[in-house]
Amino acid sequence: MPDIQQRASVADACNAGQTMPVLAEQLTDPRPVLESMVECLPAYVWTADVDKRCSHFNRAWCEFRGRTLVEELSGSWTEGIHPEDLDRAVERYVHAFDRREVFESEYRVKNAAGEYQWLLDKGAPVYGPSGDFVGYAGTCVNIHSRKRAQQALRESEERLRATLESLSDLIVVFDTEGVIFSVHSPVEISRQLAIDVASPPRTLLEVFGSRATEKLRAAALSSRDRGAFEDLEFDVDGIDGRRRVVARVSSHVSGDATTAAVRDVTRQRAAELARRTAEASLNRAQRLDTIGTLASGIAHDFNNLLTPILMATEFALLHLDDDSPARNDLALAARAAVQARELVHRLLALSRESEPALRPTRLSPVVAEALQIVRASLPTTTTLDSDLNADPAPVLADATQIQQLVINLCINAHDSFGGQAGTIRVGTSTRALAGDNPVGLPAGTYAVLTVADNGCGIAEAELERIFDPFFTTKPAGKGTGLGLAVCHGIATGHGGALRVDSSPGVGTAFEVYLPVGGPGRPNDRNGSHP
Repeated sequence: MPDIQQRASVADACNAGQTMPVLAEQLTDPRPVLESMVECLPAYVWTADVDKRCSHFNRAWCEFRGRTLVEELSGSWTEGIHPEDLDRAVERYVHAFDRREVFESEYRVKNAAGEYQWLLDKGAPVYGPSGDFVGYAGTCVNIHSRKRAQQALRESEERLRATLESLSDLIVVFDTEGVIFSVHSPVEISRQLAIDVASPPRTLLEVFGSRATEKLRAAALSSRDRGAFEDLEFDVDGIDGRRRVVARVSSHVSGDATTAAVRDVTRQRAAELARRTAEASLNRAQRLDTIGTLASGIAHDFNNLLTPILMATEFALLHLDDDSPARNDLALAARAAVQARELVHRLLALSRESEPALRPTRLSPVVAEALQIVRASLPTTTTLDSDLNADPAPVLADATQIQQLVINLCINAHDSFGGQAGTIRVGTSTRALAGDNPVGLPAGTYAVLTVADNGCGIAEAELERIFDPFFTTKPAGKGTGLGLAVCHGIATGHGGALRVDSSPGVGTAFEVYLPVGGPGRPNDRNGSHP
């Protein structure tokens, strides 16, 4: 060890700003310079003799340990090592020492405050002037802050990984050209979008197709410019058809990377559509029920007024001479009263207070008989074609109401021609419906009556209201708005449904679904036809 005078000289020279070559010239032995430098280093420096025992620790080490040099040298250098790290640290040290190798080791050592902190220990063999091995020298760097940061980073990565694993979203990180940097693809969405997890896609184009890729890239640029999220919704090709997905796009603050969280919402959108459809059906049913109640009250009051009028008119006709001038006027009043009574019957059918007389009925013969009446009233410019099932399954129905339904639908089809030539096609068939069907009926077998035309069609905005009582698209005085409402009431009153499909300028098709039931044996005229 250098004497105190030499150490003082080194310190004075350093304070005077002299360079190391000047100091070397002033000193007879350079060792004081090196040892003084070691004492000034912030790193923890140690040396060991050939017997593996430590021979020196610098001031930084002693301050870290909170012990004097004498205390450190009087014991083993391993005293402060954490029990969990002790065997590994000693084994690494002895292994390198015996082989005269450079070594590096990380372990925890108790500091002056009694806390264990991580140190990075690096040591190398030292040889004398003659090449003899004289021991080891090394430094320890306090890496406790770095270790804590690494541990925090690992924990953060684990939390992020756990969060990603819990997500059902497809997470894609891509650049402005659509090249994918990384992708997190859960099993379900990978299957739906046909993504090979073992061989992740390299571009957005491989996953989403050209149109969706352009939307994502445009959203990435917009997100970067606005500094905010961009939300998209689009269709992509999936393994079982078109899939509806939503994406939240966010560009990173630095670099050209963008993250998109993509979620398959096909089922949700289908459920929302079904819910909206159900709500619309419920609202329509409630509206029809309200109007039906109102119509029922009006019909009863109206019928009470019509009965004495019709009776008085007929009684007056009986007492008038055939050549009486008043006979024609009374006959006109009687016909108007009869027509008014028929309107009352329609209102009662609408309110469903007039219950149908349901009997086993074959649909095609009933429809054929109604078509004879329709043909007689149609002009020559209107063609009526029929394709009736020769052996339809029987349904429980009121034949009179079914005929009224056919006549009303055919008249409605004829009115759609607006005086021009057109064709009405009427058919019957049997159809099996699954539980989840667009008609909203229970699963089963149904007889289907179809009345289609190539008329003007119905605008989409009017389709939701065509079955509402008193709603009509015809000019004033040309319609009561009860025809389709009555048809709807008859269909639902038979446990079935009335469905419409129309396109403006193409035509309209009505389908009446009636549940199959009852024996197929012929019955009397009121219930069944052979």
